Amino acid sequence: MPEADLIFTSGPLELSAMADGRGGYPARKRFEKLEPRLQARVLARLDNIGTSLSIGRPDQALAVLRGSRAGLLEMRVTPAGGRPPHLRLFVLRRGMTLWAAGGMKKQANRIKPSDWCSAENLALDWLARHRSAGADPSAHQWED
Repeated sequence: MPEADLIFTSGPLELSAMADGRGGYPARKRFEKLEPRLQARVLARLDNIGTSLSIGRPDQALAVLRGSRAGLLEMRVTPAGGRPPHLRLFVLRRGMTLWAAGGMKKQANRIKPSDWCSAENLALDWLARHRSAGADPSAHQWED
């Protein structure tokens, strides 16, 4: 795995950014622009998810985005009822790797499809590029 896509490792769990068609990593860029206290929130949530998944327990912070054609999951960094800003990552899970397609920071807790539209488009493109390269991006799908 190229180091450029790695955002964070927590035990057996890795958070990596999907590459766009131009060699950029939009989710990594977005993460790096967050204030340090918000980055710490993301890393703490990843630690919790990593612990849950490593013992075989599904984590409530990961939820299927209804209507996602790519199979994106919403990773809630800020819990429901938490104080804003509300942080979300939009990811695909492959084994113990979460592939981030995008993220957002907003004041309202609720999200709508337009909030994750660009992440959906990147994920669909990323999946198509992996399929054309002969890799099966769904090979290690959701191992809960």
